[in-house]
Amino acid sequence: MPVEGALVVEDDRFLRVVGIVLDPGTSRERIGAYADFFAHDEPDFGGYCQRVRAQVGGLFPREVRLVETQDELRAALPGSCALVVESLRVGRDELVAGSALRVVQKFGLKPRNIDTAACADRGIKVLTLRRRANIACAELAIALMLTLAKKLHRLAGRTSVDDLSAIGYAYKPFDRRHTPNSNWARISGLRTLNRATLGIIGLGEIGREIAIRAAAFGMRILYCQRTR
Repeated sequence: MPVEGALVVEDDRFLRVVGIVLDPGTSRERIGAYADFFAHDEPDFGGYCQRVRAQVGGLFPREVRLVETQDELRAALPGSCALVVESLRVGRDELVAGSALRVVQKFGLKPRNIDTAACADRGIKVLTLRRRANIACAELAIALMLTLAKKLHRLAGRTSVDDLSAIGYAYKPFDRRHTPNSNWARISGLRTLNRATLGIIGLGEIGREIAIRAAAFGMRILYCQRTR
């Protein structure tokens, strides 16, 4: 049975793509801007949208109502079937306004801003999503740590004696009769991430993704957040 009602979405820059895919009323200007944004990964953005529409069945076409504030959220909820939020609060007042809601989707892993008990009382599903953008940020943070620890920003592409000599690292072989062969360019200050200390200020979803990866390297993790 087709689901009736609009889709209410918090107006996050990433979440705007929901309207582009599902709402035929989305402006051509916005569609063009997102086609450009995705072009390096998805050159056929129109084809991508069509493939997603084929997978969501009765959700397309759908009116998508973008909201920025709590007041806008409550005003948009009547007659809606689903809600997607990142940081806006979803409590009993919002659920009363959205009496036809069937699902609340959190754009993230921790539904702290959603009254999950109130949703359960009304038979509304609460879903979460691990954000790929947060994973990408965490991977980049680890890559930058490795870059500094291994001085890759100075050494990238320099694989010959001449290349290393040009930036001040003179090749000098070790006496292999007695020693192992390591760091033959005599590059000082190289470090490992293992047993290094990482400080994370604000253990939100990106901070947690970084901590997961840092732990895999054997780093000591210190953090602070508003509640701990």
